[in-house]
Amino acid sequence: MPQIHHCPFDEQRHWYALTHLNPQQIEKQLQVENALSPLQQDAYYQYFIPFRFLRHVPDEPHSRQEEQAKYDPLTDANALRDDLHNYVFVRATARGVEALLRKKWNLDSRLRLRHLRDTLGREVIVPDREMQLLIDLLSKCRIKFFIGQPLAEAVVNDTVIIEHGQFAGTEAKVTEVVHTSEGICLTLGLSFFGGVKSLQLPGFREGDVTFVQGKQVDDFISHRLVSVIEQRLTEVLTHRLAPDTPLSTTRQDIATLNDLYHYSYLNISQTNVAQCFRAQMLLCAYLRRDSLGTRLHKSDVLQALGSATQAATLPQAYLMLSLFVVTRRPQWRAAVKAFVAQSPDCPSGFRSLLSVAKRLRCR
Repeated sequence: MPQIHHCPFDEQRHWYALTHLNPQQIEKQLQVENALSPLQQDAYYQYFIPFRFLRHVPDEPHSRQEEQAKYDPLTDANALRDDLHNYVFVRATARGVEALLRKKWNLDSRLRLRHLRDTLGREVIVPDREMQLLIDLLSKCRIKFFIGQPLAEAVVNDTVIIEHGQFAGTEAKVTEVVHTSEGICLTLGLSFFGGVKSLQLPGFREGDVTFVQGKQVDDFISHRLVSVIEQRLTEVLTHRLAPDTPLSTTRQDIATLNDLYHYSYLNISQTNVAQCFRAQMLLCAYLRRDSLGTRLHKSDVLQALGSATQAATLPQAYLMLSLFVVTRRPQWRAAVKAFVAQSPDCPSGFRSLLSVAKRLRCR
């Protein structure tokens, strides 16, 4: 097992994030460099190479996944090792790391050791605490995690404080919410490697986190969420159909739609609620004038409906109502009106949305 090399250095030494396509080769080169250099010199390099540190777990023939199976870093024992394949972390002074990169063996090589850079082209320096956390996580492997895209690309980005465990007191972003039979399951993201990547931590439950800015885990519960979105969409559609809506209201509606659309990533396990939510996301995309989102969600809605032309359930009525708003085809409106007429217990929120949608002209 490759070792994590330790020796005392002054405060000017930092962990530099570098990349190399052959981690085994670069480890040998670093070993050679260190063998030739006194410990106190800039040319001595403390390093950590995750790919060489993590053991490869051989696949068992009976558990091999098909080549086309969805990549899942939490079930593939070697996925994290592969994710970190190219990373080389070197603790040195700025002068020392530049000297390393200018070595003849590096400049003459087809595969070069290079700086990892952020979106602004700056060299990525990993704080000591962050580096130690990564080493501890990889050494102990007591929790599941994987390396993800930058948090700036996360869809949700609600901020939470982790309450328990190794990350207690740490601020994180919600990057995924899954509704399960056991309740809400959150995936949290921590900015890593200078923001170039994120550390993704799945499996957090209600009580494991506290939301910043007053939000509660209950805000993600499917029935409540669908009800809130329904009310907001009804308000926005009402404003759209009014002849004298103030510009300030229109701007606020745009912000509201953008906020609601952030939840389009949600994976809701209850089929009936999921269908209502799917219809709402189609309405949201359409009202945002998002042509690509509208096309994608419309395809999902049509797939959920299948061959149905009459609404037998509230979710089907919801799907058909969203199709009417988007297409203005009268058969969808007629099907929804028939369902409501035959359903005295139809929720008032849905009735309100329909009453506004009926004012749209058919095509």
